[in-house]
Amino acid sequence: MGQAAELIDLIYDAPFTPGAWNVAIEQLCDAIGAETAVTTELDIVTGEGAGQPVRQDPAVMEEYLSRWAADNPLAIVDDPVQYMRGWLPTIVRDAEWMDRDELRKTPYFNEFLARLGAEQSMFLRLGLDGTMVSSISIARQEDRGAFSKDEIAIARRYQPHLVRASAITRRLRVEQNARDDLDAMLDTTDQRLLFVDRAGRVQRMTAAARRFVSEEGALDITGGQLRTMDAASDAHLQRLYAAVLAGKEMPPALTLGRTGSTRRFAVTVSPVGARSRAMLSSEPLMLVSVNDAQPPALGAELDARARFNLTAAEGRLATAIAEGQSLREAADRIGVSVHTVRAQLSAVFAKTGTRRQADLVRLLLHRS
Repeated sequence: MGQAAELIDLIYDAPFTPGAWNVAIEQLCDAIGAETAVTTELDIVTGEGAGQPVRQDPAVMEEYLSRWAADNPLAIVDDPVQYMRGWLPTIVRDAEWMDRDELRKTPYFNEFLARLGAEQSMFLRLGLDGTMVSSISIARQEDRGAFSKDEIAIARRYQPHLVRASAITRRLRVEQNARDDLDAMLDTTDQRLLFVDRAGRVQRMTAAARRFVSEEGALDITGGQLRTMDAASDAHLQRLYAAVLAGKEMPPALTLGRTGSTRRFAVTVSPVGARSRAMLSSEPLMLVSVNDAQPPALGAELDARARFNLTAAEGRLATAIAEGQSLREAADRIGVSVHTVRAQLSAVFAKTGTRRQADLVRLLLHRS
């Protein structure tokens, strides 16, 4: 198993295995060229929350929360509502959040970051739950310079796996010291999780997943195998399995519903790490997660960004155009000038290989 595969395996162990997050983040630091890190879940309004330092004294987090949370210019949000509306799981360097010269003048930089040897930093956003933001802050000393494009590309390679594993961790809400009681977790969590083998046979599932299968009519278990209600969805589910088993890029999530209901559910498939698998089965397993589907606009925006490597602003504009909005309407919706929107549209055309808005709409609405 290569280093990248080992790290991905560790990442998916993390929600279920005590200590796995720290080991995974240490390997992530080595892969990116960082020296230290901290995983955090912090309130963007109050600065309160929790975190786990990696390769740092655990007391650092206590100091941060008591002294620096309210004075961290890299975490201060002037308009939390606007911030939450525009939030996406992106990667941000400190210099992209505020001017480095201004940052160097702050007590936070001189009295805290410099003392820790964490003057150069980069933030991997993982999740937003209300006003609580989950992220990984990775850092290194000033003399090593800012994180390069190549290093950011490495971080971006692992970020989707980190986002999924972090979401599972947040949903389970199980303390590290209680995670050895897997049966209790499966019975008490409200998350719809199914563990299936490479043939799609269900090995274990949460009580919530069992209720979903029996009540919603979107999934079924026939002869021990997890099935959907139509051939096309079954084929999509098989493609998700195949991508996980082959370690390939994941297809879009499978969206399910039932006739006569407006509710929609997103089905995603993730690998189960070796350590977690040992508690469940001797065979390779996959984790099937069933969640309420994303709002259509957000799902379309994330899809467009992933397909064409669009920035957050370009993704919002592309989604607005696909919904039939004019440039003026899109500018008002996004909160920028028409001149800015025209410049962004030129960039979207270049990245998507289109020249007209009509061509762009057709491309966005019809996946290959």
